[in-house]
Amino acid sequence: MVCYIDCRTDQRLSSNFSTLNLCGKPVFAYAIDTVVEASIFESIVAVTESEYVAHQIHCLYGDTIYINHDFKSHIQGEAFCVVSGRAPFLSPHTLQTAYDRFCINETALCSVVRLQELDLTPFFDIAVCVEFISVNAFYFCKNISDRTALEKYELSKTEGLVINDANDFEFALVLKGKEKKRTILDAAIQKRITEKEDMIRGSIAGPSICFVGHSQIDNWNIELISGFKVCNCGIRGISSLEYKNLILAKGMLNCCADMFLVMHGTNDIVGDFDLNKVCLNIADTVHYIRVYNDSAPIMFLECAHVNGRMDRDNNKIAELNLHLKQRLQDVIWVSLEELDDQFGNLNSEYTEDGLHFNARGYKCLQGIVERAIYEIG
Repeated sequence: MVCYIDCRTDQRLSSNFSTLNLCGKPVFAYAIDTVVEASIFESIVAVTESEYVAHQIHCLYGDTIYINHDFKSHIQGEAFCVVSGRAPFLSPHTLQTAYDRFCINETALCSVVRLQELDLTPFFDIAVCVEFISVNAFYFCKNISDRTALEKYELSKTEGLVINDANDFEFALVLKGKEKKRTILDAAIQKRITEKEDMIRGSIAGPSICFVGHSQIDNWNIELISGFKVCNCGIRGISSLEYKNLILAKGMLNCCADMFLVMHGTNDIVGDFDLNKVCLNIADTVHYIRVYNDSAPIMFLECAHVNGRMDRDNNKIAELNLHLKQRLQDVIWVSLEELDDQFGNLNSEYTEDGLHFNARGYKCLQGIVERAIYEIG
């Protein structure tokens, strides 16, 4: 199959957005990189009428990318794929799975995104629900004359972003900035794991409690609680999936402690939130501990509410807590309601940024945990 990357200038748009510099390289280069990394196409053809774009592509990719001025003179009637040169967030995995589905179903396949559903019943006694909208991120087709019904391939709003105006480009800059921060965060997580590896793998003489979780655990500067020496194995910035993959899957966590305190969830609701997957990852953490230590009590701190955060939502936190409380049967559930104000937000007296606890917040948390330990006996 041939993949055509559409790098043509769309005269209906205010600018040739595919050539704009997006964090160090032209927009179309992200699309080309995705197609190359997917490794599923016999050949890759960039379609452009611009000698400037053709020159850029040749400088970046040499002879590995063919250049053509239009589609009609090149498409021979066989199955092909078209990828927009203005879709910088497509992933190779998405193209691979879309290609597999196309090969199985042999039906033309186009990319779509799900629009937010609107329910106006409380106001107008009517419900409005818009399901999908097509986006020209990619398109698979059997041949140029194919008129079969299109099958929809749903993309996230990020992958489905095709830059059609200045606002789209500004949004793309924000998203690429987040990707860069994500890369930095990944490195920081790995660095923190390395720094704490001896503690994670080690043990403490005498009665001990092992802390497992993210920054709200890692930042807790406490060495002794209710007579138990603290082995703090929390990692700043980490999600439950990353904790499972980077620590548990490698057998790093020593489970010889007399008691465990686990807190996961707040970093899992950022971005594309899959409730079932998050619950499964957290349940896997509990299962890991139980496999290596079938007698120690496991306290689970529910996901704490936030205050005025754009990256986290208390409704999602409440939903996650509800499902976790139903699913985690082998833990002692510890409510953090005491950290909330009268409106159900994290009390502003206990935080500096609406997410992380300050000294007063940790003092309150200590009281909550100490009472939970006392009740265990």
